Amino acid sequence: MESYRKDMQRIIIAAILLAVIVASSILVAAYFSGQSGDSPEDGTLEFITTLPTAPLTLIVESGSQGTQIVGNLEFGFVDTSSGIAVGVTEDWLQIHNGFNKTDAVGLGIQEQRSYAFMYLDGERSFDYWSNRTPSDSITIEDEVAWSPGSRSSMYTGDIRNEDLSHLTIAGYVIEFDHLSVVFKDGSNVVCIPANLSLGVNFTLIDEEWQIDYILEASSPENVVFGSDSVTISLDYEIPDSDDDNIEYVSDEFAAIPDTSELVITFVAIPLGIGIVLVGYILFMVKRR
Repeated sequence: MESYRKDMQRIIIAAILLAVIVASSILVAAYFSGQSGDSPEDGTLEFITTLPTAPLTLIVESGSQGTQIVGNLEFGFVDTSSGIAVGVTEDWLQIHNGFNKTDAVGLGIQEQRSYAFMYLDGERSFDYWSNRTPSDSITIEDEVAWSPGSRSSMYTGDIRNEDLSHLTIAGYVIEFDHLSVVFKDGSNVVCIPANLSLGVNFTLIDEEWQIDYILEASSPENVVFGSDSVTISLDYEIPDSDDDNIEYVSDEFAAIPDTSELVITFVAIPLGIGIVLVGYILFMVKRR
């Protein structure tokens, strides 16, 4: 009887120890998942969730050469300090370089123009798109304008918050002039078509927001428009890399660990130790 009581005490102690180890590991994993997986702050504003948003993907690919560049755009509305504005956020660029090909490091743009429009109860508040007068324009020379390490937003407004219920039409168009792919060795190649306009028109119909994409190109060559995407074929023979250090992501994000791997590691190791410990105690009890 005394032996049985001691065996049960060992089992209870082992179970408590296992529970403490698992709980501790989960807390540590949760802490690291919150710390390590955070993206760098970029100062972009959050979209208003009660108003619609629309994603649009820009893809530049080199076909069998394997290099592909993916840029995600999100159009929508933000609440600024003075009212409601409409615009777009350019997310971090994703680059997949072809095997043994010179690395692409980002997209270059000779000039980037923006056009915004808003109508209240069907009456124009402002409309820069109808007459093609840019609400904003940026000239960029000989540098990467969009990369895996850059995220930016552009917005135009503002209508007063109290006028939000009168908003019936709004939209935003971003125009790329001479979009190019920039490579690690400093060279670049201009994409065709030379001019590309990407945007969204939000229209309120019967209390429901309708989303219509605005997709235009200066020529139909090498470009395919999808329902919410634009694909440009890069008509260029990418030179072979002169070294073996193929960069798939920017150095800024290379050191950010995978949060899921951290969680699995912090939970699995102590859990395995605890299971082995309990198994050993049960084995010893059975032998006795």
